[in-house]
Amino acid sequence: HYDIGVFLGAKVFANLTSTETESLEIRFDQMYISESKSAGESVISERSLLSIATDHINSAGPDFIVGQPQKELFAKWNLLVGKEMANISNFGSALHYYEEGIRFIG
Repeated sequence: HYDIGVFLGAKVFANLTSTETESLEIRFDQMYISESKSAGESVISERSLLSIATDHINSAGPDFIVGQPQKELFAKWNLLVGKEMANISNFGSALHYYEEGIRFIG
């Protein structure tokens, strides 16, 4: 699970510039759906990949993560996905991701 999660997470961040990476959290808060291809579709795609990546990392758990910087990164992924779940009023899932993030830093 860990390797799959890291691979998918890297796909989310691989094509982003440093400025885009810094603003990723803002982009996750801006969801809109359009019938035509737009920036919104790429945000939704990135969101889906990050959610799947985070689920795989969470399945592996913090015991398989060596090093505090990586644990903090995965805690942030959980925060981002948790915020997305809260934005779409899926509060149970948001709580789940927040708790998982705390597991990585706690």
